[in-house]
Amino acid sequence: MDKLLIIFIIFLNLSCVTLPGQKEYSALVKSLTMDSLDFSFIELKHYLHEYPDTPHAKKISFALAEYYFQIRDFRDAVTELTAYINDYGDDKSAIFAYFMLYKIISEQYQNENTLGKMREKFFSKSLFLMFAEAKTQSYKSILNNTYKVNEHIDNIEVYKNNDLFLKIIP
Repeated sequence: MDKLLIIFIIFLNLSCVTLPGQKEYSALVKSLTMDSLDFSFIELKHYLHEYPDTPHAKKISFALAEYYFQIRDFRDAVTELTAYINDYGDDKSAIFAYFMLYKIISEQYQNENTLGKMREKFFSKSLFLMFAEAKTQSYKSILNNTYKVNEHIDNIEVYKNNDLFLKIIP
């Protein structure tokens, strides 16, 4: 009976353990809908600096790139998106980072050589299926944006918050 009580107490203590910074992360995500985007950006950067090994780093890194994109700071957006792709290229959200990068390059830099290489990757079945087994995939960021990609035989459509964000033709 005493052993059972000790095991129960140990289990109860272990179930109450939270990751470092978890409370702060939860408060941060909640504040993203209430505070200004600029203030939230500062908080995101601070949180990532304080907790660099957090399991939330991937979501926060995507949000930082997204923030730069939203305020049209394309230089920093390219830097953040490239870093995100390098660090989290196997994650399902990485394809949306690729699409944001493509949109910046096509609209701001018009580098046809780079765009051509990116289109080849987008339309190679092996790359697209790396990110999803289906022809439709979605991702919701912590900045409350919903992304969706639809792969068709002759194009790829990317939606952001149900609005067409990007259409790529091979």
